[in-house]
Amino acid sequence: MNKINKKIYKNKELILYFLLILVSYNIILNFFQKNLFGSIGILGDAKLYYCAATKFKLNMNPYDFADCNGKTTMHYQYSLIGLYFFYILNFLKFEIYKFIWLFLEIISFFIIIKYCFKIFDLKKNTFNFFLVLFGFGGVCWTGLLSGNISIILYALISISIYELYKRKIFNFCLLITFVAIFKPYLLLFLLLGFGIYKKNFIKYFTFTIIFALSLHFFSYLLEPEYFKNYLNIIFYSMSGEYYQNLGSGIGIIGLSDGFIKLFNIFANNLTVSKFFWFFILLILSIDYILNFHENKESKIAYGVLLINLLNPYLMNYDLYILIPCLIYLTEKNIFLKNSKHNKIFCYASLLFIIIMHDRFSPLFLTSLFLFFISKNYFFEKKLNNL
Repeated sequence: MNKINKKIYKNKELILYFLLILVSYNIILNFFQKNLFGSIGILGDAKLYYCAATKFKLNMNPYDFADCNGKTTMHYQYSLIGLYFFYILNFLKFEIYKFIWLFLEIISFFIIIKYCFKIFDLKKNTFNFFLVLFGFGGVCWTGLLSGNISIILYALISISIYELYKRKIFNFCLLITFVAIFKPYLLLFLLLGFGIYKKNFIKYFTFTIIFALSLHFFSYLLEPEYFKNYLNIIFYSMSGEYYQNLGSGIGIIGLSDGFIKLFNIFANNLTVSKFFWFFILLILSIDYILNFHENKESKIAYGVLLINLLNPYLMNYDLYILIPCLIYLTEKNIFLKNSKHNKIFCYASLLFIIIMHDRFSPLFLTSLFLFFISKNYFFEKKLNNL
């Protein structure tokens, strides 16, 4: 009986490895067919940054349509301070810039792997590496190909979280302030400081917010007209047209938006979704800060999960750090401690899949659900009668 059980366990592991290899092969093959030999380009978002930098140098509105490479409805939508960082791109030829940007993205991915795996003590093996890169609908892979700056920002965030883990709180706040220059909503990661250090983090939080606001005010003094254009882009990114074109994401706003559409509860569902998001932001944040008593790793993993849900623009390229956190939570059986939690989680996940119709979410959510309910089966530490 012993030999039979061991053989069953080994076969289950092989099945999971085979499926992951198959998925990885399929994603890479699709990349070659559509991106290298087909007409679908890569690093599309990176082109927006180059175009904005070019317009900024020519005293043109960098927040207008990014039409340097042909007609588009896309805009540069990061802060004016971020634009000063991108200004250096004017000294590079576009083709050289693309190679440098791709290189920075690849380095950033490995930085994320290094620090996340170190924090959560995850096994540094081929399976986990491919699981992060190609698993869950290949969201990390497609995010990398998009050329979005998020992967670089999340590399810095992963370093900042490690600094926070090591009680170097000032370094954490400094790095979060820097990434928030490009995407202000990434200040949500300050929640991790409260989750771990409670009231001792208040002075650091206050300093970070004041410093971040001061930087933006300084950029307004330098270029008031461009700053107004930046604000216009921010307001546009909150509009129904923006969400219709680019999707509502897979955070709380996207979830409630999909739920309301599904049942036709309200006419102006996006506005209601935003109010709901703000309400949930307050409730969950306060609950996380006041009531979380697990170990430091669990605090970070839960905190990152919460931050991603509350991200008002959560897209496929925002999940680099979340996936290692979910792997950690699953390995520790945090979600599936007993049958009651198991049922609640499974039904919630199914509802999650049903109500989400954002273009970036179905594969991620479906594969995430299957991963959670099957991983313990494939990787259980002990089998009965073993």
